[in-house]
Amino acid sequence: MRQSRRRAWHPHQQVSGSLSVVLRTARARRVALPLAAALSLLAGGLLAAAPAAAAASGDYAVTELPVPYNEIADFIAADPATDTVYAGTNDDGLNVISGASDAFTGEISLGYYAIALAVDSSSDTVYAIGHSTTSVALVIDGATNAITDTISLPSTLTEASATVDPLTHMVYVTDYFDGTVVVINGSTDTIAATIPLADPDLDPTPRPRGVAVDTATDTIYVADLANQVEVINGATNTVTGRIALPAGSEPDGIAVDPGAGVVYVADEGTGAISAIDTATASVSTLASGMTNPEALALDAGTGTLYVVAPNGSVDNLGATYVIDTASGAIVTQIPRGGLAIAVPVSGGSAYVDTSTAIGGLNRDITVITPSSTNTMSPVIVSNALPSFTVGQSDEYQLVASATPAATFSATGLPAWLTLTSSGLLSGTPPADSGGTDDFTVTVANGIPPSASSSFSLTVMQPPAITSGDQATFFTGVAGSFTMTATGWPGPTFAETGALPAGVTLDSDGVLSGTPAAGSEGTYPITVTATNSTGTATQAFTLTVVGPPAAAVGVEGTNGAMYVQAPQLSAGWHSEGGVITGPPAVAAPPNPDGTSPASPLFLATGSTGYLYIRSLTAGWQLAGPDTQSCLGSPAAV
Repeated sequence: MRQSRRRAWHPHQQVSGSLSVVLRTARARRVALPLAAALSLLAGGLLAAAPAAAAASGDYAVTELPVPYNEIADFIAADPATDTVYAGTNDDGLNVISGASDAFTGEISLGYYAIALAVDSSSDTVYAIGHSTTSVALVIDGATNAITDTISLPSTLTEASATVDPLTHMVYVTDYFDGTVVVINGSTDTIAATIPLADPDLDPTPRPRGVAVDTATDTIYVADLANQVEVINGATNTVTGRIALPAGSEPDGIAVDPGAGVVYVADEGTGAISAIDTATASVSTLASGMTNPEALALDAGTGTLYVVAPNGSVDNLGATYVIDTASGAIVTQIPRGGLAIAVPVSGGSAYVDTSTAIGGLNRDITVITPSSTNTMSPVIVSNALPSFTVGQSDEYQLVASATPAATFSATGLPAWLTLTSSGLLSGTPPADSGGTDDFTVTVANGIPPSASSSFSLTVMQPPAITSGDQATFFTGVAGSFTMTATGWPGPTFAETGALPAGVTLDSDGVLSGTPAAGSEGTYPITVTATNSTGTATQAFTLTVVGPPAAAVGVEGTNGAMYVQAPQLSAGWHSEGGVITGPPAVAAPPNPDGTSPASPLFLATGSTGYLYIRSLTAGWQLAGPDTQSCLGSPAAV
């Protein structure tokens, strides 16, 4: 059975800007370094070549990239060499996004639900850690989007995080429940080692979350829920150290700056980012005051650390914190957050998985790009509307997150409801308009794309009883009377007062039952119809009489036969057919008089032939069909 896709925590793919071997000179112009040159730069310290004055900008252009077919983008990873972003979907696939055009270029069918992603930028290989009834690592050729190999993983591996060392082609996958790190040799597509993280004294039950690689020292760092970071030697695949984090920490995302020798850890527990000096293993706080920071993406070339959280915004859209690593200052907080983030190219856009944001993002991917001015494409924040009430004037302010401010419009509004360009819904529901009204609201501010959201407005209506206030039942005969009422939500019925034995009123308003013998009389009761808006009352009288002395049949004005009989509820009942005169009524002897016999009815039909029927059986010929009657039959 597949695991639930809403987990207690969410592993993330971390992207280190120091591994970006693509030089970005403009959005439409990129120069890729040959692999050998790129590796030599990495080995020599790429960060030293970055501009010393580079710092995180406070201005960003923020837009939404709708995910095709509303597929959830649960995990994101990027290839800096090709400026490509990969996002896991909820239909067991990967969406492929071009960073150059911010457009979806394809979907890779995995056959497994992706629980973690990692990219080897030096070999253009994508590793999708997938789970169904089993767990696997799917090896994908980034040039062709073809799956080239499938590597079996431990059955315990159902929650994971992954990263790749592009210098050694080793893939590191954390196993949250088993407390291990699985090492895959990307050159041979085989499992090279399984590293246990447990220590009987220091960490008997490790719960690894994020994982990142220091390519300068071949060291792997694992964020452990046990309030620490494990240090792994990549050459020996052994745990060589444990770095304690501040009390109350709940480490999650992790990123490494090899050139600066710093490891950054997102701490959901304290709302801070810890900075670890890799040379001394000392821990300091880079920034604090965040709400549940989860995932990190480091752009070492500009000294920018992006931190995403599913919470932390007044608009309930989550938050992305942009931190200047040189000063530790949060230079801006963007009201768009999520569970994962990737930065393909230094100085370029960051891509945020917004799959669990509870605002109106519709599970898009948010694209955050450094800019000279702050702009944000609009997102509708309001998710549910309060109810309106019939006859009462009311209003509700819709809210959109946008820079500059967005303009509202709507389609499908009921005639009594208006929406201003600033998002104010107002109106007075007319009589009998209770129910639900569905319509679509669109917001636009000139920054594409515009955003639309469907709303369902509930109009409450107090109940009013519309059925009659009396009914007649016969003793020994099943009777029924249905009470009706307007109102929204649909009201429920109840009564106070004494009813005859055998008769009840249910919550749907059906008064029914067989009055017991000897219960003749009148029964005044009070009927109530109630919904969440109010209660309506009605004085109601049930009259119970003895059974009729005999069955009666008559010809109706429409030519059909109508009857009354002890076996039927009160009133005339149509028995159908087309007759030419009053019917005759016959019944077998009934000597005791306590159980009225079922009557038979004879009548001349419109064809002139004689027909007979009972209360339950339909009309049948009573004689030869070649003989016609001159009038109605005589009574028996």
